[in-house]
Parts: sequence; C-alpha cells; structure tokens
Amino acid sequence: MNNKNYTDVIIIGAGQAGLAVSYLLTQEKIDHLVFEKTVIGSSWKSQRWDSFKLNTPNWMNFLPGQNLARHADREAFINHIEFASQLKNYAETHHLPIIENTEIRSLSYDSQLNLYRLETLSDSQEAIWHTKQVVVATGSQNQPQIPTFANKLPTHIQQLHAVDYKNPSQLPKKRVLIVGSGQTGCQIAEELSATHKVYLATGKVGRSPRRYRGLDMMDWMNQTGMMDQTTSELKATKSPEPTQPQVSGVGPNGHTISLQSLRQKGVILLGRFIDTDPEQLYFDHSLQSNIRYADQFSELLKKKVDNYIQENSITATVDHYIDSADIADTTMTTSLAEQVATTEIDTIIWSTGFRSDFKWIQLPILDRNAIPIHTDGVTSLSNVYFIGLPWLRKKKSGIIFGILEDAEFIVQQIVVSRCS
Repeated sequence: MNNKNYTDVIIIGAGQAGLAVSYLLTQEKIDHLVFEKTVIGSSWKSQRWDSFKLNTPNWMNFLPGQNLARHADREAFINHIEFASQLKNYAETHHLPIIENTEIRSLSYDSQLNLYRLETLSDSQEAIWHTKQVVVATGSQNQPQIPTFANKLPTHIQQLHAVDYKNPSQLPKKRVLIVGSGQTGCQIAEELSATHKVYLATGKVGRSPRRYRGLDMMDWMNQTGMMDQTTSELKATKSPEPTQPQVSGVGPNGHTISLQSLRQKGVILLGRFIDTDPEQLYFDHSLQSNIRYADQFSELLKKKVDNYIQENSITATVDHYIDSADIADTTMTTSLAEQVATTEIDTIIWSTGFRSDFKWIQLPILDRNAIPIHTDGVTSLSNVYFIGLPWLRKKKSGIIFGILEDAEFIVQQIVVSRCS
C-alpha cells in the first residue's frame, strides 16, 4: 500500500522470542519490523542481579539458526550479560530489522484500511504504523507485583522488588526479609546469607536436583518428554500452572538449592507473609507443608527418571555422592516465629513475581483481567499472535529452550494466513 509507515508483519519485543520470529520471517523473505521499547534483550540486563546465571545449561539456550560452538561447554551456565550480548550479536549477524527505543502505545484495528494500527513513541516523536499481521512478543513479566499490604509497613523498612536487587553491597543494613521462595527468592537468599541476617517467607514451590543419575535434570526432563507436556494436557488435569522449580545455575555446573540447604546457611525460614502492621510482620503456618511440597516435587522428578531409565534399558550412572541439598527434610522444622517485629527488619525484598501489562492492546483478545486469550499463541482475531508466554503451547514455552519450536509454529501460521 502507499504508506511509508507500513510493513507486512510487526513484531513487538526484541527479546529471544521476538528475535526468533524475526529470523524465521527473514528466512521466508517476509517483510517485517521488530519494535523494541528499549534495547535488544534489555530485560536480561535490567531484571537480573549481578551474579545471576541462567538456570538452563548452554545446550538449551539456542535460537533458530544457532548451534553450540565447538569450544563451548555443553553443561556450563552463562551469566545474563553474556546472554544479552548473544541476543544482540544474533540480531546483527542475521541483519534482523530491529527498531530500538520505540514504545508501542496502542495496538488497535483500522476498519477503513482493514489493517492493524500501532501508535509508537520514539524520542518524544509519535508515529502511526499499519500492518497485516502482529506478533506480540513482550512476554508477561512486565510489571513488578507487590502485595497491597506493603503500604502499611513502617517507613524505616527499605522496600525493593527483586528486579531492583543487584548485589549485597546495595544493602548496608544487615537484616533482610525476602518474600517468595521461587528460583529468584532462594538464589538471592543464598547470596545474602554470607553477609546478612536473612529471613525467607516461603510459598509452595517445587524444587529439583541440579544433577541426577549422571546428567543435569533438565537433560532428563527433555529426554523423558516432561518438557513437552502440552498446555491442553495440563488443562485436562485441571491443575494450576506450575512455576519453575527451585534450582541454581551458579557454580561450574550449577547446584541444587533447597529450603533446608538455605537453613543450613543460616537463613531463617518462615511461612507465607500474610499481613503487617506498624509493629509486627505476620506469617501463616504453611512452612512445614511448603518444605514437604518441595521435597515431594524433587522425589517425583527422580522417580520419573528412574522409571524412564528402567523402561528403556538405559545404562545410567548411579550417584555415589550425597547431594545434601536434595535430602528430604524429615524433621519439618517449624518457623521460629509466626510474627517478627518490624524493628528486626531493615529491608524487604519482594520476590513476588510480575504481572503482565497488555492494557495497550485495544483488541478483543484479553480477558477481564487483561490476560491474553489464545490457543497455542493464536488469538481469535485473524493475524494476531502471542509468543514468549509461560505455557504458551508446552511446559518448555516459558524458557529459552521452547522458543524455537513456538516460533516455528507461529511463523507457520503467518505463512498459511498469507497464502489463504
């Protein structure tokens, strides 16, 4: 069409998901652009702390057209800065059409042109773009999530979300409460335990041994098909979407992390943080069940691996070492307190996750909570797609390892739609 601000496909977001789609569209010779609010892979730089390493080994972290370098260690874990650099190099090597520092203010439909309309903002300059097809690749971790009762905390307690934590020297005062025992909360608690008095408010999160029967557990999860569990299969069980289990990529080959290993490092474990007033912080009675849940999750993973080894007559290493962090906690030690005085805490780090921010999408593809409505990334509207969401199509959709397959699927939908 005769419009200088037009392209056939627009991808919103230049993280690993958006770049993967862009690469495949380039291979198909389909005109497109990728709009990125800041810079390529920015969340890997801005939303991680200094010592963070990917929780998946090198062999899992590829995009379309990439292979493991011959000199690279298959089982090693790179840090977030290295991965962000890899994304930038990927875009440059393949000459992907990225427009950085451009925010999408709204996405709507222009019925007169029969095209999708995007309002953009770059360097205080507004512009309108039109396109036939849109891929939303912004992910779902857009806005830090903090409970509403946080505003009742006394002002002497410093509050920051985990996205703003960088290193221990950032916290000169030494008494810290970390809220949330997922991967992030446990890893930050472990780091701070060497220099600070750390309290950890726990939740129901599974954990995984880092290595088992001679392989990284992620390798076994891939071989056994656990990573390929589909979203439809999960929904059929009416189970909630499980979070990523507690584990760490820190160290030469990563390591197992658990609530009991944190306690051994001096971390004070508590139940779920439920409320506060100016004098006290209040926790529920869930600590024992939270420890039990994490232990049972690890045992279930190992049992699945053992069954797979036996059923397929695989010769696998028998573990002769004792991974103390993976030994079930039979004592089920209760919390030292169901209340902690606010005067005992200098800083609270909210490791309570993120919420999505899709309110800029002015199309009928969001539910009443502004959550995307889709099936395998395909919406009810013609030519609008999502990618990069947890459980988009499979369990592995939420990690780098799942992006290649999801991107191939979405680009296939784009190609078929163009031909129809």
